[in-house]
Amino acid sequence: MPVLGINVTYLLIAVLISIYGSFYVAFSPSEVTVAWAKNSSIIFFVYFIASSTIFFIKNKQKLSKIFKNRLGFYFFIIVGLPSVFALLAYVHFGALSKGVPALYTELFSEEIFTETEITSKRAWGKRGRHEAVSISGFSDRFPVSRQYYDSVSVGESVKLKIIKSELGTKIEFVKP
Repeated sequence: MPVLGINVTYLLIAVLISIYGSFYVAFSPSEVTVAWAKNSSIIFFVYFIASSTIFFIKNKQKLSKIFKNRLGFYFFIIVGLPSVFALLAYVHFGALSKGVPALYTELFSEEIFTETEITSKRAWGKRGRHEAVSISGFSDRFPVSRQYYDSVSVGESVKLKIIKSELGTKIEFVKP
């Protein structure tokens, strides 16, 4: 039972870091960081799908109370488990590609102030609740607050605080 608690705790931490990295931090990961996170998530997916499939097949008799027929059991093994673990691998990827590197970059890197231009703006989600801007020199869009989004326009020059590390670049927008 303690192992289950550790796994659930790890999953909760990974989900929180992934949400932080995906929605709340302006971070552009390096190619090496993305490759490392992708490979790690693939290993995570393969390991858990193999071990859980073996576990469920070995305990097929005990699970016969849950799955009344074989079709439901094999549908769960072939479709259900891979779907759940693919979602978990995606969360794992988000945490390792943006969340953890953004925290590391914030703590252990130096900052540079510079000026650049807003190339595009985008609001999406229900009633445009998520705002992001693109800046020259980066291919990623960076999340910003609604107040900042409304205060800048495309083509406008803005001040940035850039924090670089070997894992990527974190951007902080200075109020205009």
